[in-house]
Amino acid sequence: MNELQAAAKQKLGDIVRIDEPMYRHTSLRVGGPAEIYARPRDEIELIQILQFAKDNNIPFTVIGGGTNVVVSSAGILGITLDPRGINDQIERRFCDGDAEEWEVGAGVPTVKLVREAVQFALKGAEVLAGVPGSVGGAVFMNAGGHVGEIKDVIIGVRIVDAQGARWLPVQEVGFSYRGSQFPKQSIITAVKMKLIKNQASTLSSFVQTHMKRRQLTQPLQQANAGSFFKNPKGDFAGRLIEQCGLKKTRIGSAEVSNIHANFLVNWLPSGGQGASQDFVKLVDLVRQTLWDDRRVWLEFEVKFVGEFSSSEREVLTRSPVGEVTQPWLSHVVQKRVS
Repeated sequence: MNELQAAAKQKLGDIVRIDEPMYRHTSLRVGGPAEIYARPRDEIELIQILQFAKDNNIPFTVIGGGTNVVVSSAGILGITLDPRGINDQIERRFCDGDAEEWEVGAGVPTVKLVREAVQFALKGAEVLAGVPGSVGGAVFMNAGGHVGEIKDVIIGVRIVDAQGARWLPVQEVGFSYRGSQFPKQSIITAVKMKLIKNQASTLSSFVQTHMKRRQLTQPLQQANAGSFFKNPKGDFAGRLIEQCGLKKTRIGSAEVSNIHANFLVNWLPSGGQGASQDFVKLVDLVRQTLWDDRRVWLEFEVKFVGEFSSSEREVLTRSPVGEVTQPWLSHVVQKRVS
């Protein structure tokens, strides 16, 4: 235990763990040790953690449910935050004609939100049907599908930083396709939503159909981080990757899914601990292949978090300019035999 870890343990007590293996907390089952792993139980403890980080000039990283993220096998320096225990409640605030306002904790599982909204015959939350993780992560990523995005029903978002807690109106969030622009050094703890009355049977049918479609078209039985790449304008990343013949391409523990090409899976048995290096190499291969073949450059939908090497960071921040050589590909790429 280093001095910073000892200070965190003394100051913050049992809400922190030291050198916590992050592959245990990510849906991709990849990730090395978090130097300081913190799970605050309320906003007061969260503020204490953020103040500790500020006072000691150390970074913090929010992981939450661990979906849509690739954590470096080298681990994460500073504080890694899992804020789901702060607020995992749904409160029906009031009704206004055919609409209801709900206050939803960031720690609420997306599946629970969708289920309760359908139960009360309220439209809006069904855009998260089949989206894994918690509401906080879904809001930060502006998750959704072909029928809409979660931003469409948001009124305001509650955030916490070292100075305290406050509500942001939706106009100040800066939502974009699979993204947002929350103030730096802030954490989402709750969200207000406006949901509209609808036929419960219609909503239930939509959710069931959508879930069945996802089960048939996504590799839900394998460790994955969801869609790896954003869809380019007017097309689909999975379709383009498949057309380039990259399904079942494997580098180490990372593989392009044979079910959906925009899903990169950890093929190890039972989602065993894979290597982030393999996923960096595989996304490099996928992006460069599409650029060479189609002149389409894919942007990441997942986040790469932790201590990556300088060569890995160069790959992850690369833009499609000039030729990119990949001498390591000749001996690490494998094609699985069906």
